[in-house]
Amino acid sequence: MANKKITELDAVTTLDNTDLIADVQDVSTTPVTKKVTWTVIKAFLKTYFDTLYQTVLGLTSNVSGTGFTLTGGATPKTLTVSNTANISGTNTGDQTLPVKATGAEIDTGTDDAKFATAKAIADSHNVPSVAPGTSGNVMTSNGTDWISSADMIKVVTVNVSSAEILSLFTTPIEIIPAPGANKFIRIIGGNIYNKFNTTAYASGGNLFMYYNNAALTPACSTPSNVAFLNATGSTFAGVAITTSYYTVNAVNVPIFLKMITQNPTTGNGTLIISLAYIIENI
Repeated sequence: MANKKITELDAVTTLDNTDLIADVQDVSTTPVTKKVTWTVIKAFLKTYFDTLYQTVLGLTSNVSGTGFTLTGGATPKTLTVSNTANISGTNTGDQTLPVKATGAEIDTGTDDAKFATAKAIADSHNVPSVAPGTSGNVMTSNGTDWISSADMIKVVTVNVSSAEILSLFTTPIEIIPAPGANKFIRIIGGNIYNKFNTTAYASGGNLFMYYNNAALTPACSTPSNVAFLNATGSTFAGVAITTSYYTVNAVNVPIFLKMITQNPTTGNGTLIISLAYIIENI
């Protein structure tokens, strides 16, 4: 190989570990030029830089004993942790890692440095975390937690046909069923719509909504038929609260619609009755 200046040599774009590099040794005494491979140079540089930097390329496991394993290079390295308490997930006061709050801490709401987990929210009494339950339920308090329960105010709408109106004295119609043991129905309001057809009702008694008891105790006030059901056009009337039902035992009894005295002799309209009520527990 002919002698050439460095500037006259061909350029190399990809180095190989077996490539040779000129190395001048004993520069201060008797300089000698020798050869060295890239493999040797890389090993020398690695040894040097390992004294300057801690290389962390990836965790392979969680904390175990006094350290955890790191990958990088040909041989896994072990980093020793001198104070394992600071990585235990509890707040020891000398760390900056975020710490999860408990349900009780969410209740007090005094620590804004911790984060809430799903379990902490479920354990908290102040944060609602109940399933919705039945469609139409509302969220209420039982004194300790929030629960999903049926809406207290219920509304019932009943359509009464002409045939049913003509026999209301003989065959009363159930408007609200019996609520169950140790419960009674309290009407809080409503309305009745008399949808006129072609013939007004005549000769019947007044409409009457009552508890299913022998005394026919009224559950709410109802309009007089003279101005309402006997009208020659559609009429609308409100249903008001009455206090007389408090004088009877209304526990677990339904509410019926009845016409007192007698059935109407004529008429072909219909009724639409809407009542708002509450089921009271006793």
